[in-house]
Amino acid sequence: MKRTVARTGVLAVAGAALIAACSEREKLYEVEGDPIFQSPVDVAQATGLPNGTLTLDRYKVIDYDLSVPDAFGRATTSASGLYGHQTGTASGNYWGIALHTRAQDPRLPALTAVEASGGGAAYIGGPDAWMDPGEFNFWFDGTVVGVPGTRYVAALARYAVVPRGELDHVEILLNGTITLPDSLVLVDPNPGGSVELGDNFSGPCRDLSAAQETANPLFLGSTIAEDDGSVLLDLNICSGLWYASGLAIDQTDKTPIAPNVNKPFRAPQFNYIVWYEMDADGNVLLDRPLVRRQVAPDLTVDGSGIVNNAMAPFPTARATTEQLLAGPGFAGAPDSLTLQVYHLDDLGSKVYHAWLYNNLTGEVVPAPGNWVVEEEIRRVTDAGDVVIEYETVTTANGTAAVPGAGGGGVFRHTFRTSDALLNGDSIHRYTHLLVSIENGPGAGRPSAEIPLWRQFADKRGTDSNYFDDVFLPGTIAFGTFRLDALPYIYEPRGTAKADFHGGNLRIVAEQLSRPPVGYYYAAWLVNESTGALAYLGPLTSPPPGSKSLFDADVDSGLPGVTADGIVRAAVTVSESSIGGKFYDFNTIRVTLEPKASPENVPAPTIILAGPVPDPLLQQRPGNE
Repeated sequence: MKRTVARTGVLAVAGAALIAACSEREKLYEVEGDPIFQSPVDVAQATGLPNGTLTLDRYKVIDYDLSVPDAFGRATTSASGLYGHQTGTASGNYWGIALHTRAQDPRLPALTAVEASGGGAAYIGGPDAWMDPGEFNFWFDGTVVGVPGTRYVAALARYAVVPRGELDHVEILLNGTITLPDSLVLVDPNPGGSVELGDNFSGPCRDLSAAQETANPLFLGSTIAEDDGSVLLDLNICSGLWYASGLAIDQTDKTPIAPNVNKPFRAPQFNYIVWYEMDADGNVLLDRPLVRRQVAPDLTVDGSGIVNNAMAPFPTARATTEQLLAGPGFAGAPDSLTLQVYHLDDLGSKVYHAWLYNNLTGEVVPAPGNWVVEEEIRRVTDAGDVVIEYETVTTANGTAAVPGAGGGGVFRHTFRTSDALLNGDSIHRYTHLLVSIENGPGAGRPSAEIPLWRQFADKRGTDSNYFDDVFLPGTIAFGTFRLDALPYIYEPRGTAKADFHGGNLRIVAEQLSRPPVGYYYAAWLVNESTGALAYLGPLTSPPPGSKSLFDADVDSGLPGVTADGIVRAAVTVSESSIGGKFYDFNTIRVTLEPKASPENVPAPTIILAGPVPDPLLQQRPGNE
């Protein structure tokens, strides 16, 4: 019997374990004995799978429910719940409170000050405070313009709000304006405390222990406006009504300022710092507040509850979209989305087509948008660094479809759509972005070839309740999306062996993943140095049948094709059919190709790859 020696190359896939050695198989020609040349393949060779990300941009408010407790999410979320922030050098809570004038707080009773600058503050000291433990300090180190020579008293007050129409907090946060100012009324008014003149920050703390626990407002001390109208005050108050000196600051039910949370409070806690005008006889004019600052929630008139959405501080400007969407009463959704994909291939006369799909209703519609196709350009700087740049090769605006670009280079396809481009429709009505392969841009419904998708929203089973929607930007999937069944996510796997026998080449592959719908496996010979190519054709079933597996993506009746794979496949070519010699090439590839792609350039998606054996390359003239 004639003994024939075969030169063999081995091909393997990246990202999957090597399959067991090839089983005994039919032979196109007789080969005896083990091959004497084998070329192990780097399992990292498989590259170029379509991949990318979907991002969501420009979120907007699409619904809101103001009956939700603290719908705007303005309650203080710190452990203490106190409006303010923990100081860095001493235990306590500190408020930087630029006291509001009439311009910032138009509610009644109307504030008399029309001008203020600088910052006010309130400090509740803890056991290791920089002042005596358990004392409280209130001061204002800016300038409030009052009436020269007029006496003003600083106070803590407990106010309820009486809305006149829409709650002012809500109107300002939603619209930035107030239609009719609300009224503030003292809860169980019972003035008390000290109206004593003078600062005492550096002296003994002002003792308010004689004041009744139910005092409202509680006067802290007074000052007289200077000749230019400036009103300044700096007071150090003993713990008095609230808790014994040295008690831990975290007992927030015993602080002078009530926690800014959705929970009622009562005497001796307060929700406002106010300066009132005094008359010449020393009477405090409660209907003539100079300035005030809300530091805890507004109460109901009977003091038994919190007015929903009336958290501190009183707002002075319309809330941003980001601020609104942070509240539990607001539902938001993206206004636009961007898909960026690498390694899509040329489709010849066909196009890639974007769609929006709702997995609850089954609705699917074209997604007009703007496409940009760019080629990756790499250059090396004088310092030896590799710089990656992108050069635009195609743009398409206001359309769902774009021709693909691929093959010889690395290409990036970017698709962006927004509510403004959807002809009155909205992105938030859908759950998925799909990209299909179509004959042209006029398709009314996706073909079965949907290789790319991303679920960007989970509607939690409720199509019209947007409050429970979750948005899911992230990496795209590649495979086959099915509108009426579970999707198939493609993962490369398999191994192959290439036998060179005289003037013939046989490639046998095993345990390949099934191609996505619209794709097939093709074999190539490539010279990575010169760029020379030889297209060997689609994989077939093994000989002697050698039936084309071009339609293995849709035909499970083909030999060796299963629901999710191809058990065995082959390619057999003669050297005379490739227009050259085998030794003119140095690499063998099995690629995953769109069926629509031209046959003159391989797709960027390399599934299996291996070298042409060195002994064969040595036959090249000049290499002997």
